[in-house]
Amino acid sequence: METPDIKKISCVAAVYSAWDKMENLLFRPFDLQKWFLLGFAAWLANLGKGGFGSGFSLPQNPNFPKAGAGQGGAGNPFGAFRDLFHSEIFSTALIVLICAVVLMVIVIAIAIAIVFLWVRSRGAFVFVYDLVTGTTLLRHPWDKYSRQGNSLFLLRIVVGILVFLSMMLCIGLAILMLYHSIANSKLDAMGIGGIIFGVMSLLLLVLAAVMIELSIEGFIIPIMYGKMVSSWDALYDFASLVNHHPAAFIRYYLMYFLLSVCATTAVAVFILSTCCFCCIGLIILSLPYIWAVAMLPILVFFRYYSIDFLGQFGQEYRIMP
Repeated sequence: METPDIKKISCVAAVYSAWDKMENLLFRPFDLQKWFLLGFAAWLANLGKGGFGSGFSLPQNPNFPKAGAGQGGAGNPFGAFRDLFHSEIFSTALIVLICAVVLMVIVIAIAIAIVFLWVRSRGAFVFVYDLVTGTTLLRHPWDKYSRQGNSLFLLRIVVGILVFLSMMLCIGLAILMLYHSIANSKLDAMGIGGIIFGVMSLLLLVLAAVMIELSIEGFIIPIMYGKMVSSWDALYDFASLVNHHPAAFIRYYLMYFLLSVCATTAVAVFILSTCCFCCIGLIILSLPYIWAVAMLPILVFFRYYSIDFLGQFGQEYRIMP
């Protein structure tokens, strides 16, 4: 492995280089057809990442017991939680029906998420290929990097399972710590500790999951692309780089989050500035493919940023011609 000069590894240089490459690809010259084709590749590489949610509320039942009106006492959330399952509204048949519907929705949602994840893993290499070569091909990179895409998909599945099991473990431990408070309808020291433990552990797990996904997107995919290796080999290679140059990667992630804040602010300003025109910006960003086309400069810039930063670690990590 080529030993890079740590003084020459600069996230600022990667930012300038990524910006120039993004301008050359998208604006010099501007080609609307290229935008839509690259936007499709970007949409594949980001499929299922974002979306808009909506809320709903259940109608009130006049026969439903008020919170804490039973044994728990007025205003006691633990008493209300216990009284809830003694009310007539929760018959056995209704509980079974609700569980069946919830289970069916969960199974369908998981199946859709798995399909999206597979397409996104395969599409990531299509997007990288088009940015590296300056082309707008879709079928050729989809087939050429099928093995790498499937390997990436399996890595993400394993990571997702590990994160999910870790979250379930933390939630289970928090519930055990809260059990005494729920049983006695009174929040004690153990219950407070359970709440703090649950919240902090979940926040740390979410942060870890975000950092892992950023590492996969930013470094493991380019390493797999350049060396034509599996995700596990790329993961080992990336871990070795981090082990030898931790400070460089800390600077990279700090710069990444700063750039993300700037990009998010720019998008928010765009949405707010178009609210006077029937919320055109919000409508555009709510359509997945149109969102990818509209956000193409940002998506291209961030992809080039990680590629150019990684290329500073030696010739074997440079995938740009």
